[in-house]
Amino acid sequence: MYIRSHIQSTCHTDTTCDTYFTCFPVGLWWHPTRGDSLVDGKHLFEIGGEKKTFAQIKDMPDSYLAIDGIEVGRGCRIPLWLFGFLY
Repeated sequence: MYIRSHIQSTCHTDTTCDTYFTCFPVGLWWHPTRGDSLVDGKHLFEIGGEKKTFAQIKDMPDSYLAIDGIEVGRGCRIPLWLFGFLY
């Protein structure tokens, strides 16, 4: 499962970093409970599988879930495959 999460994160990163400024969880200012990536300094994304919840980012403004394994999104749950259209 650990490898799958890296693949999901890589997919999201590859599609957003060419067009948008994307930050990753490195450095002292980033805390691992704040999501997987920050796009344009505003939009926080947590990336995961179908069972991923907002528990990790529930209190963060402009936060979204990029979910692998779903075809249709709802609310702030965005199918991971849709990010492919940004590439």
